[in-house]
Amino acid sequence: MVSDRTKKARSDDLYRIFTMLRKMGFRLQLRGLPPHHIEALMRYWTADSGVADELAKRGAQANLQPRAHPLSAAHIQGQLSVLRTFCSWIGKAGMVRDAKHYMTPDRCHLVSRKSAAEADKSWHAAGVDFDAVYAKVRARCIYVATQLEVMMAFGLRRKEAVMFSPRLAVVPGSTVCPHSDPAKRRMQPDAMRHQRTKKAAVAGARAAFSGLSWTSLDVLI
Repeated sequence: MVSDRTKKARSDDLYRIFTMLRKMGFRLQLRGLPPHHIEALMRYWTADSGVADELAKRGAQANLQPRAHPLSAAHIQGQLSVLRTFCSWIGKAGMVRDAKHYMTPDRCHLVSRKSAAEADKSWHAAGVDFDAVYAKVRARCIYVATQLEVMMAFGLRRKEAVMFSPRLAVVPGSTVCPHSDPAKRRMQPDAMRHQRTKKAAVAGARAAFSGLSWTSLDVLI
């Protein structure tokens, strides 16, 4: 069983992939997915220098422009995963190989995920003043502000902060490992108190997000 969200995402991805193959000049048959179709997709996704010539040979240069930069390894891996699922539906499991199979040795790094961060992307490293951002957000929506506060204090992700319920989250202190950062550890009691005082924080957040997207935080910063 998969969620409706996953079904919708797979549907959108497959529609986009098959549309792209058609624009590349390929004739599609849903009884299978020939290896050269997948190879062409991989060359396009990784911005291979030979894509322009391939499109010209098939008379498809007017339908699709070569990419200037490769897609991220995570996105490419995700697209291949969707194609594997599709192939399993049509009884052709195993048709889609590992991403590196479609790459030459010198280009394998384009499809290799990196599990360790190579640069500090935190607000602190970027010189962002949390107090200033928090004040701007609070002026627009107190619900989003309290969620932003618990994200900073407890390291929650956006979805976790939206669904956070203080009454259910409180556990005996002896069972909790305190945050390693003393500054954030000092923030935690205030963050919890602010969440408790906003009785409708979780319910109100869903409505608040319709008017204030997390993308708009970049504008505030």
